[in-house]
Amino acid sequence: MKTYDKRAHLEGCRSVWRDMLRCVVVCLFGFVWALVWVACDLSPTNEPPPQEAVSDGAVEDHSTKTEPRSETPPKESTQDATEDLSPDAPAHDTEPAEPPSDPDPSEKISADASPDHTVSDILPESPDPDGVAEQTAQDASPDAPPTEAAPPEQPPQGRLWFVSPQGSDTQGDGSLGRPFASLEWATSKAVGGDAIYLRGGTYRAFKQRIRKKASATAPLIFSVYPGEQVLCTSQGADFSDGRHVFEVDQSAHLIFRGDGRWIIDGQQTTLQSKRSLVNLSTSEYLEFEGFEIRHSNDRGLSFYQSKHLRIAQNNVHHTYNRALGGSGDHILIEKNHVSHASLINENRKMCSGNTCAGGWPAAVSTIFWWDTGAWSKDIKFRENLVHNVWGEGIDALYLDGGEIVGNTVYNAFSVNIYLDKARHILVDRNHLYSTDPAYSRADKPHPANGISFSVEAATPQSTLPTEEITISNNLIYGTGRGITYWHDAANKHPQNSYRAISILHNVILDTYAEPLYIAEVTPKQAGHLLPSLGLVANNILAKGRVISQHYMLGDPTAWRFSNNNWIGGLPTDPAVSHPNSHAQPPLWLSNQHFAGAPPTAFRLQPTSPNRGAGQPSSVTTDFWGTPRSRTSPTIGIHEVQ
Repeated sequence: MKTYDKRAHLEGCRSVWRDMLRCVVVCLFGFVWALVWVACDLSPTNEPPPQEAVSDGAVEDHSTKTEPRSETPPKESTQDATEDLSPDAPAHDTEPAEPPSDPDPSEKISADASPDHTVSDILPESPDPDGVAEQTAQDASPDAPPTEAAPPEQPPQGRLWFVSPQGSDTQGDGSLGRPFASLEWATSKAVGGDAIYLRGGTYRAFKQRIRKKASATAPLIFSVYPGEQVLCTSQGADFSDGRHVFEVDQSAHLIFRGDGRWIIDGQQTTLQSKRSLVNLSTSEYLEFEGFEIRHSNDRGLSFYQSKHLRIAQNNVHHTYNRALGGSGDHILIEKNHVSHASLINENRKMCSGNTCAGGWPAAVSTIFWWDTGAWSKDIKFRENLVHNVWGEGIDALYLDGGEIVGNTVYNAFSVNIYLDKARHILVDRNHLYSTDPAYSRADKPHPANGISFSVEAATPQSTLPTEEITISNNLIYGTGRGITYWHDAANKHPQNSYRAISILHNVILDTYAEPLYIAEVTPKQAGHLLPSLGLVANNILAKGRVISQHYMLGDPTAWRFSNNNWIGGLPTDPAVSHPNSHAQPPLWLSNQHFAGAPPTAFRLQPTSPNRGAGQPSSVTTDFWGTPRSRTSPTIGIHEVQ
């Protein structure tokens, strides 16, 4: 009979448990190994997907690198800057469009303004005079290595290309690990649907020309690498060939996204006359958004001979001439910040004693097509901030069709918004004021005017009057005059006149002189177009604080007045008075009225005598977009519900 052996039994149990433990360890090890193998096998590589053909069907040959061409832009017509400096003559510099090779004599720099004007001459040593912070990004560190942030997502239609200050056009392949050094070379490799990213850091001696055509369904996108900042400094580059710093021409369907982290700096760079830090020309369907463009010894951001552009949310400042503008059709300029422009006239350099010679450029302006002389068409300025500029603020010049809507302009020299040789324009919901007397004209004892229109003597001379202009819902406070017409008697053309100007629902307060100043069209001659169809209705107008008058009206038969609130006394002139006008206090909701006060301070109380006292007009909304009554709207910028 076999006896029970306790020791043997225990040893057998231990053996079974050891075998089971070994199985578990082996299984766990195998499972972990399998996970590691799968993860490694599926991990992405830095190699981009195969390149696609260009979106329009053509296949590009990238086997050889092409050098950007050097060329001299075609010459253009120029304008005579000599003007009649009457008491309200804006005397602005109309500036030809794409510049000729040699400086235009109408823009010769004065003796105390050197042609080699550099940033050391134009940068202020004190903060912004109004305490408005400069929306200026911090300079990228010149030698900062790229960060190790996660790369951007792959575009759905194409591949990613990368450019870096540490990259190489000869040794790189455009991947994240081996980036190119220049945008030009990356663009020559890319096709529609791709995206090009600039890694952070400083791109020195920056001088680039982009030429590429993509398509609406597969645009080419240029961006800054996520979380990084790009500084493109042109210092050290040679611009004696007449080139611009960053050029985009003969291109289509390109999108440039700066995201507030892409800076183009012209400090200590000498551009040729009428050249720009950024120049967009002979192109269509471009978007240029979110850049800081600064320190130009000439122009900032220019566009010429182009169609369907969107220029938005750029910060353009410290430019010796015009900051932003040009020629083209169907262009939207919105939410840009323009300041310290037109520094050619800084501290009234073009004035001597109480005389100003004129010739200063506008900060923001349109111009004609230099190849045909045709006017630009359908250009919209929306919600831009323009301030502390030594020229005019926003100019609609040689413009047929467009909008100047929702902009804030203050501390401009001569005039805040100017319409010269313009037609079919809406000027609506702008806030215009002056706070710094340093920007007043030396030949006038008052700040810049609010809104002016004219037909100046200039080349090419206009064959059309300034006509079909609606000036509505604007808040104008503390300017020289409010709304003015200046007649340039030097223009002998029969069309030197105006027609169908509607001035509706504006608030004009605390002006130095008349809130409304309409000069006479004179001398009239055989065949001269007589001014006609002017309308002034539903406005709140206060007498000037120094020249205590409401208006000066040339050609009174050209105008019709009705339903205005004349603060300070009702006019008795039959040409201006109207039974539905009044002179009662408007009854503002707030008593905080001063230059630069928010527009909300000029809302009306529900018991205001202006409520329902207006006449129906073409203006369908108020300053804030509230619908107006179709039968009895409120007088002023605020529609009281």
